[in-house]
Amino acid sequence: MKGMKKRKGFSLTEVVISLILIATVVMALLTFFSDGFSNIFQLRKQNAINFKIQEKFETDLARIKKDGGTGTEIERFNYKVGNSSYSVDVKGETFSYDDNVKKMRLFVANQKESVLEIPKELDVQIPNSKRYYYLGDKIPDGLAELKEKDKSNVRIDVESTWFLSHRDIESEGKDIVTVGSQGFVTPFATSRLVLPDLLKDFSVKSSSNSGFTVTNNMLGRYLTFAGRAINSYGRVGNYQEADHRIWVMGMPVVKNLKLHTDLDLALYKNNDGTKGAIPTNNQAYTNVEVMDYKHDKIYGGGIPVESVYEEKLKQTRQLMELGDKPIHFSGQNFASGMTTSVLIANRVQTGSLLTYKMDNTMTWSIDLTREGKLNLKTVDTTGLNTEGQVVVPTNISYDQDNAIQVRSSKDNTNVKLEIFINGTLAHTQNLKLSGRAGNKNVTHNVNAGIVYFSGNTYINEFAIHEDALTDTNIKAVADYFANKYQAK
Repeated sequence: MKGMKKRKGFSLTEVVISLILIATVVMALLTFFSDGFSNIFQLRKQNAINFKIQEKFETDLARIKKDGGTGTEIERFNYKVGNSSYSVDVKGETFSYDDNVKKMRLFVANQKESVLEIPKELDVQIPNSKRYYYLGDKIPDGLAELKEKDKSNVRIDVESTWFLSHRDIESEGKDIVTVGSQGFVTPFATSRLVLPDLLKDFSVKSSSNSGFTVTNNMLGRYLTFAGRAINSYGRVGNYQEADHRIWVMGMPVVKNLKLHTDLDLALYKNNDGTKGAIPTNNQAYTNVEVMDYKHDKIYGGGIPVESVYEEKLKQTRQLMELGDKPIHFSGQNFASGMTTSVLIANRVQTGSLLTYKMDNTMTWSIDLTREGKLNLKTVDTTGLNTEGQVVVPTNISYDQDNAIQVRSSKDNTNVKLEIFINGTLAHTQNLKLSGRAGNKNVTHNVNAGIVYFSGNTYINEFAIHEDALTDTNIKAVADYFANKYQAK
C-alpha cells in the first residue's frame, strides 16, 4: 500500500544470538541453585552423622565418669616439669569412628590415671631468715619443695612465689593500715592485731625463690614466701606460706642508724618460754621482749608495753609506757653529731620525755606538759650554762601523734641543739662546752654521754642516728612517723 511505511526488524542472526545468551544465563542459574541445594542436603547429612558421633562419645564418657573407666589400652604422654622432660604411660580406652570419609579418634584415660592427688603439705621455708629487715638489706632465698615422701613422684612440680603486702588491707569492708609484727602468719586469740590475708591483701613480688634487696617501695609492708604444687595434668594446689612472714621496717633513713626500736614488734613472753603477740586488754605488760632491732640486741629491765586497739584505726599498735622506769643508752657523742627521733602517741603526756646527760655535771631535757608545751630544762652544776628552763614557742596537740626530733652538733665551743616538731624546726638552743664560771675555767666533755627516755609518756617508736641528719632526712623520718598509721 502506498500509505504504509517500510520498517526494519531483527535479523534471524540477532534473534539466534539473543536466545543463546538467555540460555547460557538460565543454565548458570540452574547449576548454582542445584549445587546449593546439593550442599545443603550434604551438610544436613553430615550434621546427622556428627550428632550421632557426639551422642555415642558422650554416652561412653558418661559411662567412664560413672565407673572410673576400665580400659587396658596404653598411651604414652610426654611432658615437662620445669626444664626436665618426662614421659608417662597411661591406661584408658580409645573412642573411634571411621565411615571411609571421616575418621575420629579420642583416647580417654581411666579416672585413676588422670586424677593425680595434690600434696596437702609442702616444705616451705625461708632458711636463715630474720623476721624483719631494713632498707638495703638482702632477703635470703626461699625454699619450696615436696615433702620427702612425695619427692619420688616426678609428675608434681612446686611453684615458688614471693608476695608483697599492700600498704592498706581490707577488714570488715574497710581499708585499714598494715601494722608491723614479728612476721605472724595468723592472728593470736589474745591480740586484736589485724594481719593481711594471702592472697587478698598481697601482690606477686617475684615468681621465683630467689632473694632480693629491700627497696623503698617495700617499706612498711610484709613479704611472704609461698609455694604450691602443680601436677602434669594442670591441677594446681593452694599456696602454702613459710612459717613466718618478713616485716620490712618503715624507717627510711638507715645510714648511721645507731639504734632503732619499733614497739609494734615487741613480743609477749609466755611462761613456757614461747613468744607471741602482746594481749590487747588495756594493760601494760613487763614480761615482754623489746629490742634494738637494727642490731638484734634485746633490752633488759622489764620495759612496760601495752597493745592498744584504736577504734578510729580499726587496728592495734603498741606503746611503751615508762612511768617511773626510764630506759637509757650510754656512749652517745653529742659533739660529733647525733639525731634522736621519737614518735609519741595521740594522748596526754607529762614529764621528761627525753634527757641528755652530757657529762657528770650537765643535763638537758625535754619536759612535756598537759597543755602540750615543751619545756627545755638545762641543769649545769658548774654554773657555765645558766638558762634554766626555756619554753619552746610551738605547742603540740595530743589529738594526734607527734614526731619530736633533736639534732645535736658542735658549733665552736658550743653544742647546738635543734628541736624539730613534726618535721619543722621549732627551736634552737646552744649549750656552752667551755668557759669561765665564776672564778674558774670549766670544760664539759660530751663525747660519752647518756640518752634517757622516761616520764608519763606513750612512745611508739624511737631511733638514734650517730650523725646530724640533714633537713631532708629529718623530714623523711618525720613524714614516716606521720603516715605510719594512716590508711591511704
